[in-house]
Amino acid sequence: MNQELCINCYQGITNPICGDCYTKQLAQWFNEIEDNPKLKSCVIRKIRAELPHDNSNDMFCILCAKRIVSLCTYCFFFNVEKILRESPLPPGKIAQFLTAFNYKLYKTRKHFI
Repeated sequence: MNQELCINCYQGITNPICGDCYTKQLAQWFNEIEDNPKLKSCVIRKIRAELPHDNSNDMFCILCAKRIVSLCTYCFFFNVEKILRESPLPPGKIAQFLTAFNYKLYKTRKHFI
């Protein structure tokens, strides 16, 4: 079986979840931690706009089975962290993101980003 590669780091994708499904999870998390609907909307729109959502992989998302998976979990959340740090979100809420999503757990190999 061929393993599909992340379009960012070229490592194998071992947890095939698409950007749309991860973004839905992020939106739910945002609803729990942030009261400012304008900030929530702005950050989620930026995530959707800046992160790739399709490619030439043949691997479909294990949650929705509709979308093609482009990024490994590590690269997706690495990029989300960068977007969050560029937003006016307080550092404490970024720390909550790091705790809630614990994406660094997925960094088992060196990623070239």
